[in-house]
Formats: sequence, C-alpha cells, structure tokens
Amino acid sequence: MKENVVPLLCRATNESIYFDFKNQKLFIQKFTGNHEEYSKSLVVVLGLFGSTVMIPFFAKNLDFMASIPSIINYIVFSAIGYSVAKVVNLTIMNKIKGEKIYKDFDRKQVKKIIANQGDLQIIWWTQLVLITGYIIGFFICLFSGMLPIDIAIIVSLGCFLIILLQDSVRPFTYKKAIKILKKQMTEGRFMVP
Repeated sequence: MKENVVPLLCRATNESIYFDFKNQKLFIQKFTGNHEEYSKSLVVVLGLFGSTVMIPFFAKNLDFMASIPSIINYIVFSAIGYSVAKVVNLTIMNKIKGEKIYKDFDRKQVKKIIANQGDLQIIWWTQLVLITGYIIGFFICLFSGMLPIDIAIIVSLGCFLIILLQDSVRPFTYKKAIKILKKQMTEGRFMVP
C-alpha cells in the first residue's frame, strides 16, 4: 500500500519534513546510508536513464517501429519510461528511508515550511509543462500516423520525468499539504513559540 505522504522541507542531508495526509500531521523523515549509498544510487539511475534512451534505438535498428502502428509505439515507449521511473523510485527512494519521527511543530517552523512553497512552484510548473507536452505529443502521433525515433526518445524520457517527479517530489500533492497547513495555522493548531 502506497503511503500518502509528501516531502515539504529538507532540514539536513539526512532528514526532511514530510506531511502525512492520513494523520494530518507533520513528521521528520530520517534517511539512512552514507555517501557510498548515494554513489551506488547514482549508478543505478544513470543505467536506467540510459536504458530509456537505448531501447528506442534498438527498436529502430530492428525495424520494430515501422511494423507497429504509431499509437501502440507511443504506448510502448510511455510504458518503458513509466516502468523505469517506478524501478528508480522503488530502488532508491524506498531503500534510503529510515525512521519517521512524529513531533509537535511550532508556528515558526510551520511558517518556514509554508514560505518554502515558492521554491517548489518551479517544479510544479515544470511538471505541468511536461504533462502538456506529453499530451500534445500523443495527439501529434495520433494524427500523423508515425513516430520517429527522436520523438520516441522524447516520449520515453518525458514519461520517465513526469513519473519520477510525481513519485518523489509530488508537486501537485504538495500544494494540498500547504493548504491544509495554512488552515491548521488559522485554527490555532500549532503552538505559539
């Protein structure tokens, strides 16, 4: 079962503040591993990212793309990007998570979290642009009846980035968490320092 949490603020290299939608509470998420863990993760990410680029080339060289309708190619390359992003998220994000520490946060700390939302607006807009481009690409592929290799790579990478952003940063869910925190602040839920 997927956790319904969203990262809000990085406190240190080994911990971040998250929001738990189920409990409607903030908590500190500790991360495990040292620098070796991150370098191993980087190798895995680069390998999987490279596979999203190489698979379309193999398909082109083996003439798979010419014999399959373009809409099915689009779906296949989207599935490749999706599955690689899910594997990256499962192998890296879930393995480095340590313990959760639920504690009471004061008003000053919550204001700092809310003030941080401007930094993630860029990620929110980036994901919105990627999704819009992905949908436009789908309609272009649908009406043109062909999927060139460069577009296949873009489709695969676009889907990879959309899913990776949604699974790790969760910019759309982040906005919901900020709204809930603002509402809780107006209700006086956080202690005054």
